[in-house]
Amino acid sequence: MKATFYTIVALIAFAANSLFCRMALAEGYIDAWSSTTLRLLSAAMSLMTITKGFGVSVVTECREYGK
Repeated sequence: MKATFYTIVALIAFAANSLFCRMALAEGYIDAWSSTTLRLLSAAMSLMTITKGFGVSVVTECREYGK
């Protein structure tokens, strides 16, 4: 049940992010390169926060997956 809830929240957040990005680009508040850079950096920071919050080491998880 928790996974379903988190999945729904993530999908809504991604959809909202996409809509906000389109509105900003359409109105000329930001250019395409700046928007892409901002989205990539925010995604990287979000992933780092999530993995640190759950105490997950990405390197360790990748090594374990490969075994």
